[in-house]
Amino acid sequence: MKTEYEARILEINKEEFIKKLENLGATKVADYIQKRYIYDFNPAIKGKWIRLRD
Repeated sequence: MKTEYEARILEINKEEFIKKLENLGATKVADYIQKRYIYDFNPAIKGKWIRLRD
């Protein structure tokens, strides 16, 4: 299985960021719509949950 990296970046200029990626040689592959399903444990465990994505 390939390694997946995820980052949360707040307050950025999207167009400027895309240009920087392209200047580094990145190419856009596709647009995706992602569904997320969030589950809590029962009984609840503070700070723990499960996220399933497709």
